[in-house]
Amino acid sequence: LRLVGGLGPYEGRVEVLNKGQWGTICDDGWSDLDASVVCKQLNYTRAFFGAGSGPVWMNNVNCDGIERHLGLCGQTEFSSSSHVCQHDEDAGVTCDVDSLDQSSIDVKLRLSGGPSPRVGRLEIFYNGTWGSVCEDGFRDREAVVACRSLGFELAEVSYGRNWDGQYAPSEGPVWLDRGLECLGMEQNIALCEHSGWGQSNCDYTGDVILSCLDVTPTPPPPQALIVRLVGGPSAQEGRLEVLYRGAWGTVCDDDFDALDAAVFCRMLGFNGTARYMEQAYGPGDDDSPVWLDDMQCKGNETSAEECVFSGLEEIVHCWHSEDVSIACLPQSEQTDSAEMTTTPSLSLRLQDGPNAMEGRVEVLYNGTWGTVCDDDFGDEDASVVCSMLGYIFGGEPLGSLYGPANDSVPIWLNEVECEGGESLLTQCAFLGLDRGDPECNHDQDVSLRCFSDPAATPLRLHGGATEADGWLEIYHDGRWGRICGDFGTRGAQVACNSLGLSGNALVVKDKESTANEKFPTWLTDVECSGQESSLLDCEHPEYDESSCWDHDDDAYVQCGADLVPLRLEGGSHPGEGRVEVFFQGVWGTICNEDFDDEDAQVVCRSLGLSVSEARELTFSNIAIGEGQIWLESLDCLGSESNVMQCNHDGWGQHNCYHHEDVRVSCGSPS
Repeated sequence: LRLVGGLGPYEGRVEVLNKGQWGTICDDGWSDLDASVVCKQLNYTRAFFGAGSGPVWMNNVNCDGIERHLGLCGQTEFSSSSHVCQHDEDAGVTCDVDSLDQSSIDVKLRLSGGPSPRVGRLEIFYNGTWGSVCEDGFRDREAVVACRSLGFELAEVSYGRNWDGQYAPSEGPVWLDRGLECLGMEQNIALCEHSGWGQSNCDYTGDVILSCLDVTPTPPPPQALIVRLVGGPSAQEGRLEVLYRGAWGTVCDDDFDALDAAVFCRMLGFNGTARYMEQAYGPGDDDSPVWLDDMQCKGNETSAEECVFSGLEEIVHCWHSEDVSIACLPQSEQTDSAEMTTTPSLSLRLQDGPNAMEGRVEVLYNGTWGTVCDDDFGDEDASVVCSMLGYIFGGEPLGSLYGPANDSVPIWLNEVECEGGESLLTQCAFLGLDRGDPECNHDQDVSLRCFSDPAATPLRLHGGATEADGWLEIYHDGRWGRICGDFGTRGAQVACNSLGLSGNALVVKDKESTANEKFPTWLTDVECSGQESSLLDCEHPEYDESSCWDHDDDAYVQCGADLVPLRLEGGSHPGEGRVEVFFQGVWGTICNEDFDDEDAQVVCRSLGLSVSEARELTFSNIAIGEGQIWLESLDCLGSESNVMQCNHDGWGQHNCYHHEDVRVSCGSPS
């Protein structure tokens, strides 16, 4: 019994525990007499007279007020179906907090003198003193409550008395004697009826000797799962349902993929290709359970019971709008024809690209080549296609770069969704094939580029408009991952050089990352001098895929950029003035945050002026600029030929005002 939702343990909604589940009591016929029994059971001697959840276990309790426990009142049957109560009728109670019997709460128990903590003379700590319990009238129910008080809920109890003196006499009083009487459900033996503390005529030979043996319940044998497909056009396609404990229920789509679908199809006797079809034939009946969630199969299991999942005996937090549908293709219906790469059902090729690793994706199905629509086509999908073509190091989509195909060619697949680890494209979720996809046109034919062995080039620019720009990624531990954090122009220049891309490097700071949280970020805060032959020669912390997990600081690099023009404005002669730089067709200033002599030298060298006397004019009458501020925290080594080769916070990334514009003096032209 417990009180829930009140201001303290003395008041609240009344809930009772039955068959391992808490439920409420309906307030039909609820009275002060019922409330007084509740409070008495909770060890309050007086009572004064929130909607719950779960079952309503009791109704019309009908207590006389003299009972020590609700189980002794008129309504003793626990049933959630024998009434029409709703939770707005849940019974509540307030117990007199001043009537709480503190002496019973402070009681402690122990087993003393025995061979283990579970066996020994039963002793009670009351009123500051340890004392024993007399065996007179001590029976099974008292033994069960005593073991429960000691924390041994799952115990096989036995008891006796200290006839032969095998246990040394207790040095304290005999606290409880013949009048001890428990109902068996009390949480502490002090809550049982008794004739009073210390009221006894027993000696030590009558001390209770108690044994609370450990009993580990034998779990019930696992039930074999039975599955079926419902609502589809045939027995091999439909909403996935599971029979468990006599009830059909559904499977939630959280983390569900084609590998999970393959296992369920195998359970149904289909050993061919399996397709995950999202909620194509859902939802299920609102009254049916959702039995399984978070499926994680490897794809080679013979039954879903061998996979990792949640659900069945656990609570699943899913709606029927998330019910899974799948399709199973028998082996006999699959084709063996192939060109380039053969799978049980599909063959692939890349068309109209500059080499065998790049082109428009085409699929051979039922003897006809067709295309793939680019809706939702991403890196994971490209990696599966490239793997089927023999390029195991992944790939990247290129939109419709090498399309469109001829209008007479079918569009076989759309909305392909792979996890990236599939060996066949047909193990991914997709739409199309037999029905084709009328929602797409050939302007959406997807193209991709497959990657070569990264052992030779463990660096790439990925996701850019050209081969010379993109997210900077490094290959480590069998996977590509991003580089993030404080990554500057010098590091970008090293990356471009190692990729064989000429020209000047540019770090683009205002790009929104396309990576999700599952994509690793291998390196952070890489510091380069600009002279290294490889990015790995630069200073950096150890590889850590969890760094920059939100991908807000991923490095986007552009190679082959032109040097930027500079000018000095507002000075008294051509060798001094406010520094302005021309970028993306706009003149703008440089903020003086962290500006030093090395930065001034590079500014002057960029202008073809002397660097020997290069310095910042800290106090100057030269007017401030207006409009764009291009750079802040310029960080040059002093040897660069142009400020574009220096590190900085990013073009247009600043927190400055024009009164902080840099003014420089370079002396006379060299």
